[in-house]
Amino acid sequence: MFVSTQKEIKVGDQCVTTKKVECFAGYFEVGTNVIVTDIGDRGYSLSDSFGNEIIECGWSCIKKLS
Repeated sequence: MFVSTQKEIKVGDQCVTTKKVECFAGYFEVGTNVIVTDIGDRGYSLSDSFGNEIIECGWSCIKKLS
């Protein structure tokens, strides 16, 4: 039996990155506080407090803050 330890992540949730999240323009370092702006077929879209955004980051790059 599989028991999930993850809380459900929804659009608008505040999360923290658990690994380096990269794109061509830059990256979010491990431990960056981000907000989930969208959930698509290829993963979460994330934005930081400075307005930087990376889309389609996959499913295993963030952890929901309690």
